[in-house]
Amino acid sequence: MRSWLILRAIGCKVVKVFGYIRAALYSVPGKALSSAIMFISSFFAVFSALPPLVTYITDLRSKSVMVMLLSVVFVILAAGWPVGIIYTATVVFSVVVLGELLRAKIKFGNILLLASIIVVGTYVVFTATYCLAYSVNIIDLLASRIDALLTIMSSTYPDALKQALVDSGMTQKELALTLAIKTPATISVIMIIFLFVNLLIVARFDFNAASYLIKPSLMKVKVPDYFIFPAIIFGALYVYTNYTSYAHTSLLEAVSLFLFKSTMMAYLFHGIILVQLFLSARMRDGFLKMILFSIVVIFAYVFVIALGFFDTWFNFRKYLNTKKEGETL
Repeated sequence: MRSWLILRAIGCKVVKVFGYIRAALYSVPGKALSSAIMFISSFFAVFSALPPLVTYITDLRSKSVMVMLLSVVFVILAAGWPVGIIYTATVVFSVVVLGELLRAKIKFGNILLLASIIVVGTYVVFTATYCLAYSVNIIDLLASRIDALLTIMSSTYPDALKQALVDSGMTQKELALTLAIKTPATISVIMIIFLFVNLLIVARFDFNAASYLIKPSLMKVKVPDYFIFPAIIFGALYVYTNYTSYAHTSLLEAVSLFLFKSTMMAYLFHGIILVQLFLSARMRDGFLKMILFSIVVIFAYVFVIALGFFDTWFNFRKYLNTKKEGETL
């Protein structure tokens, strides 16, 4: 009897400790610290917007602002001003945009489209303004910075850089220019995926999103048909600048790659929905379905993009089980 009482007392204390931990994590400093840690960790950075975003749609805006301000302070203290600026430009800006669009009660697809245009478009406007104000070519500027980083890398990891140059068949200057050309498109793709992942998690796990988010049937979610025209135009421009011998500038090559990859992200998400619908119609095992879904999306993403792109003409949904028509995000 005495042993039972001791175990019960210990159990009560453990429950209290977990209660204190939970309260700490759900407090403003706790949410700010968790967001900062996830961002600094790099591996979990894609989820770093969740604590302030959930606060934005479940509590007062002012409380979310406090979470974000504290997060910026924590990031600066732990990783320095440059990382703090990156956190502000990515996480804080994305949270405000997604939070306001969610509160406006817009459909899921429209939120993602508008958020992507606002966030990536703002980056483009700031970059263009900077280039015009200082009369610089952003690609040449990026190439010079990357070349400087490669020079530093050559003194620290000389063998790794030599191997990279051998594998690419380029000189250091050429490699720096190639990376500079790919940088704008890479940033755009990363930010669109960042927005998509956080919005999808909010939709899947609710987080009070039911009050704001209109979650349509997956059978009805698709890229608008008219989107095919800019996709074809940007694709043709991309082929012209990357696979022909005609003269063009590095800036035009970077712009074409940026427009093409940004457009293809819409068809990637379109294809992901088709893969989800197909697996839901054909498989019952949830764990196996999740594994297969992850393999297809990660390792066969080009196929997924093509699936979304050609669905405009072939309407693959008509071959799916219509019983899944009610399935939502």
